[in-house]
Amino acid sequence: MTGDSRATLFTAARIQGLDPSGAALLQAGHHHVYRLPAAGAVAKVHQPGTTFAVARRQNRAAFWLRRNGILAPRPTGRDTYPVQVNGMVVTFADDLGTGPTASPTQLAELLRTLHDLAVPHDLALPTFDPFPALAARIAILPPDIISAQQRLRLRATLSGIRDLWREAAWQAQSCVIHGDVGPANSIVTPAGEAALLDGEHMSVGPALWDLAAMAWRRDLYGADPAEYEEFCTAYGTDATTSPRSPSPPPYRSPSPPRPATPARPPPPGRRRSPSAAAGTHRPHSAPPPTGPSRPGRSPSPAGAGAPPRSARRSPDSPAASAPAPRRCRPAPADRMR
Repeated sequence: MTGDSRATLFTAARIQGLDPSGAALLQAGHHHVYRLPAAGAVAKVHQPGTTFAVARRQNRAAFWLRRNGILAPRPTGRDTYPVQVNGMVVTFADDLGTGPTASPTQLAELLRTLHDLAVPHDLALPTFDPFPALAARIAILPPDIISAQQRLRLRATLSGIRDLWREAAWQAQSCVIHGDVGPANSIVTPAGEAALLDGEHMSVGPALWDLAAMAWRRDLYGADPAEYEEFCTAYGTDATTSPRSPSPPPYRSPSPPRPATPARPPPPGRRRSPSAAAGTHRPHSAPPPTGPSRPGRSPSPAGAGAPPRSARRSPDSPAASAPAPRRCRPAPADRMR
């Protein structure tokens, strides 16, 4: 969609009174993100199917964050409404620069502030539900990545986790969460302020989801354990070892499925088993181990984010099933729908 998105960007920029000359593509994932150096702005051409209402809510959420002491890119242009061009939605925000990502301490402080805020009823944030997206990702995994049996096993596992999620008591203590936490979704401005980026997954859900994302970086991608220790110290909660968690722990370190291997023909003179004759495969992956084990750096096939920038993200934060950290407080009844 790069060619289409660039043409759409130029039209939308002119509608908003912004100069699109020199536009540089920063990210070409589901959405296309461009830097507009002449306008001092960053533009997001949302993926097809994104509605005006969803994009508008993201803009309003950015203003809400800023009013509550959390720096986020400020929507910009002639007005702060998204622009619709050729059925595609485009939003613009101030460019916060090309600085480094936030430190673990800065990221923890941003999240702690976010989780402490009362849920704003006027934003109509969605209730966090990771399962539709996870089910869709399992469905599109190619057969050279997992076998049919592994796919069925993943679906069964997901179904069981979904049941536990819905029964968990901590759901009643939900707060505003970022939903896609990781250093890549943060930046330090030239003034030295840390900011949260990419609030499209902001919703009302368990704070543990955001916290577990940082543990997932350590356990799946081999991030420096000291980074996670610094994060936990600054936030005040460790999602993997919280003493308030029941047994087994709510956090399960992910174990990526290994590629399915085709059945090998048997040596001459040896009979093939019925399953081999039928072309079945034995699943290679074991269930994810409990506790903070270190399965390695291999990325999960179910993860999102193939571009280099998003490789630093936590593509899918792991599910948690324990009481929310004490930091998360619900809004008063008269402020919630």
